[in-house]
Amino acid sequence: MLIATGEWDVKKMANVEELPSKPFLNLLNGMGLPTRIKDANGDRALDFS
Repeated sequence: MLIATGEWDVKKMANVEELPSKPFLNLLNGMGLPTRIKDANGDRALDFS
């Protein structure tokens, strides 16, 4: 989806690890698969907005 919409258009051959992670994590959040951070500060949702 991210390649089709142009969000992941790096105009060269690249591994998925080299692509920006924010669009992918936002897509997962929109699909009902939220990303969470759990550390010494507690458990919270990762939000880029």
